[in-house]
Amino acid sequence: MLDGTMDRNTGKYPSASKDHWIVWNGKVTLLDGTNITEATPLTEEIKLEAFSWGRVESNYLRPSLTLEIFLGYLFGGFVVTKIC
Repeated sequence: MLDGTMDRNTGKYPSASKDHWIVWNGKVTLLDGTNITEATPLTEEIKLEAFSWGRVESNYLRPSLTLEIFLGYLFGGFVVTKIC
């Protein structure tokens, strides 16, 4: 769950509401696709492929969104994997 205004196409940014579920299609990464580690600076810009409101976006997040801002508006989630 995250703040619905993290989506590049909706709302005034930012609000601090816990109001939007999305389906992640992979990990949050740096813009060049590099994995995020504990050593990644919070100032790095990130991307996330996700499904929401009937569409898949290769970068669901707003342009120029940093890891620090993203972490401040991410409220939780579920990790699900196939069992077969």
